[in-house]
Amino acid sequence: MFAFAIYDITKQKTFLVRDETGIKPLYYSVSGEKLVFASEVKAFESLNYSYTENPDWKIYFLAFGHLPEPYTTYSEIAMLPKANYLIWNHEDSSFAVNSFNTEETELKANNENGVENEVRTLLKRSVERHLLSDAPIGVFLSGGVDSSIISLLAEEIRIEKNQKTKVNTLSINFEETAFSEQKYQEIISAKINSEHSNYTITNTFFHKHLSSALNAMDQPSTDGLNSWFVNYFAKKKGLKAVISGIGADELFGGYPSFNRMKTVTRLMLLPASILKKGKFFKKSFLKRAYYLSYKNTVGQYLFLRGICSPDEIAELLDVEIDYVDSVLSGINISAPKHLQSNNLAGWMEFNMYMQNQLLKDTDTMSMHHGVEVRIPFLDKDFARLIQSLPSEIKFKGHIKKWFLIKTFIKILPKAIWNRPKMGFTFPFQLWLQNENCLSNVKNQKASKFLSSFKTGKLHWSKALAIYIVFK
Repeated sequence: MFAFAIYDITKQKTFLVRDETGIKPLYYSVSGEKLVFASEVKAFESLNYSYTENPDWKIYFLAFGHLPEPYTTYSEIAMLPKANYLIWNHEDSSFAVNSFNTEETELKANNENGVENEVRTLLKRSVERHLLSDAPIGVFLSGGVDSSIISLLAEEIRIEKNQKTKVNTLSINFEETAFSEQKYQEIISAKINSEHSNYTITNTFFHKHLSSALNAMDQPSTDGLNSWFVNYFAKKKGLKAVISGIGADELFGGYPSFNRMKTVTRLMLLPASILKKGKFFKKSFLKRAYYLSYKNTVGQYLFLRGICSPDEIAELLDVEIDYVDSVLSGINISAPKHLQSNNLAGWMEFNMYMQNQLLKDTDTMSMHHGVEVRIPFLDKDFARLIQSLPSEIKFKGHIKKWFLIKTFIKILPKAIWNRPKMGFTFPFQLWLQNENCLSNVKNQKASKFLSSFKTGKLHWSKALAIYIVFK
């Protein structure tokens, strides 16, 4: 992972470069004869320059729950795309943005067992690389499959290298037992005899720090709060770097979207005029069928993961729904046309949800606490290999991420994978609904939406998005 700038004094050129997966953010702005760049949009606000508010950022945010790249809250500031570099010519103040060449992975294994061996080798090698550190480093152990595999591999590497220092593991839990995975975290921490720290986040503690977490956001998001708290405790434990399991769900089919793509494909066959009738339904999932009328990747994604429907956005922002449609349907994000079903879901989760929300929020919140988050599943060699695998191998079986589980089944305790997937989720609905922290908005239409949240008729992510826009 990297985002860096190099000034070539001989050629009078500056190069901005962003890593292949887009783990690290890199924003830039060209104003007059000046190139300005930073890892956060907040940095631009400290300059003596009046940036213009992006008139459409609220539409993007209410639809996605984040701002899709390259957009930001300012018209003049953009995100440099992943696997791209910008060349700035100091002699004439011109610039160009280009992608750098990436090699395609050649899958050497010609059978499932051979593929499993290669996957084990590459992931273990990636974990070993990510463990290199001259400062305290640990593993975020949620108790799920992904972080458990990373923790187990870290212990294997420690033993092979005859290292005396135990693997550091860090876990978060809640008083609300339905959200707690402590039982499974302890299975892994006991198995590897790690230097384990368990932290419990209470409703009181959450609300005590909520304003700090919201203020730490660089760009608006509905998904950064959990990262703020995780990294808060990583810092408290004395860690300078933490290894995360981000990327596994996207690569191996861990999200509900993978099971819903057949429904999406069938619905896409309906005329746009029929799909637009979705706005008349009350249930959010049905209302979002309207997005499929766009007949593109953005519409498919927003049907699966959208926050507000187009008619809700139009009502909240007091604009015509046709304008909302023109803004959202015109976003230049398109999956390769040959992708179908699970592979299409994987592309959207990897290049849209993870790219624009998980990675961006993780970097912002971890850097706020001075903690570096490392992501072995996004090692370029490993990710390329998994993305090159045929669907019949990668998405085989009725258990989510079965290929990943099967690959590491010899070291992965059955109790970890033979259970319903929980995901690392905070009890936000309970915590936010019982407090007045999201009710202090002046906009009447927003207040109307938020009042339905208090009665349990609105999902917390939609309530948070509305609050962020109108607070």
